[in-house]
Amino acid sequence: MTNDHKTFSASGTLLEARSLIKDYGSFRAVHGVDFDIPDNCFVTILGPSGCGKTTILRMIGGFESVRIRRQPHPSGGTAHGSHAV
Repeated sequence: MTNDHKTFSASGTLLEARSLIKDYGSFRAVHGVDFDIPDNCFVTILGPSGCGKTTILRMIGGFESVRIRRQPHPSGGTAHGSHAV
């Protein structure tokens, strides 16, 4: 039996997001989301209706604004990777 689980380092990260926040007026749709997506990896986003899955995908795709900061900040977030977000 072989172990096909692969670990990754920062150099093998396709997309890294820290403290993502998205507000629509006074409604907070995404609050403090963190994730890493390694290179050559298949990823799914699961959760109940209204939890922010589509908003996160729209932020990754560039259809929603994303504040990019060097350090996590309460009013914004960070997003780093080999693809623009």
